[in-house]
Amino acid sequence: LSPVCLGSLRRAASINAEYMGNKNRFKELRRGFRDVAVDRADQFYGSRGVAWVRLQDRTNGENYWIGSHHGPLPINTGGALGGGVVAANIIRLMNEESQSGDRVILAGDFNADSGSRTVRELKEAGLDLRASDWVDHVFTRDLGVVVQSTIIRGTGSDHRGIKNVR
Repeated sequence: LSPVCLGSLRRAASINAEYMGNKNRFKELRRGFRDVAVDRADQFYGSRGVAWVRLQDRTNGENYWIGSHHGPLPINTGGALGGGVVAANIIRLMNEESQSGDRVILAGDFNADSGSRTVRELKEAGLDLRASDWVDHVFTRDLGVVVQSTIIRGTGSDHRGIKNVR
């Protein structure tokens, strides 16, 4: 996908800016949402999940699994379940809902910095960490070379956006 622009995405937010802007290019194959975490009691706002979609690029036939995650609080704890369980739940979801050959993009506000257990275990499970801005991350699998990552300021959010181009 060129460009892929995924920033601080929330549960109800658009999953992929390129898809939303060009529905003629992409065919939606399937979509869903799954809870993968819950906030700890001392900063409880509820459960946290991954909104996802499978798309097919009509120009080249490539399939994509794209997920948006908003992680649990407090920051760097993995919430009530812990970072290891959160990472395992995300990987389980990706493995169950993506198919062999899918290019995978997972992005969002993980409420976990790049040194957290959640991020470490996602990387250990085979995801490539393509860009980070404190607790916001873009991971990929089988996407190929990313030639440029840019932090986008002035997004109107309390988070900056992250743009990856391949």
